[in-house]
Amino acid sequence: MNEKNLFGVIGTSLGVIGTSMQTEDVLRIVSLIITIVGGLITWIVIPILNWYNKSKADGKIDKEEVEELTDILEDGTSKIQEQVEKEKEDEKDERKD
Repeated sequence: MNEKNLFGVIGTSLGVIGTSMQTEDVLRIVSLIITIVGGLITWIVIPILNWYNKSKADGKIDKEEVEELTDILEDGTSKIQEQVEKEKEDEKDERKD
């Protein structure tokens, strides 16, 4: 193997390693985005729609129903935050391995 081939193999190997590392980072970012969107739908959008349909049934939204909406939003955002933190911890554990 001559010097040109050796540099070519080394360059190609470094390119493959760099690409695989970038792909892994992109997949982690996509996974995090999917987690956040899924949490928004599961813990905020669907409960708000259910709340709205229930609250709209009597034709008005009273103070207790507004408080219930606030609880739904607080609950949903805390669950999303917990899920994102869990996802980050899992990601850190995977990087250690």
